[in-house]
Amino acid sequence: GTLIAELCVAILVLGFGAELELPAFSQPLIAHVLIVCLMIASLVRCAVQLALYDAARRALRATP
Repeated sequence: GTLIAELCVAILVLGFGAELELPAFSQPLIAHVLIVCLMIASLVRCAVQLALYDAARRALRATP
């Protein structure tokens, strides 16, 4: 949760922070890298939740 919020804030700062001292070509690159990181974090979180739910379902089925 915290990582996703930090990435969203960083993307917004890069998108709307024209006063930054970064070269113009690097801002879109950094923003795209952060967006990809955000997507990967979301996919990993979903995969972990699915694995936990599946393990819990199996444990409930195995209970006599």
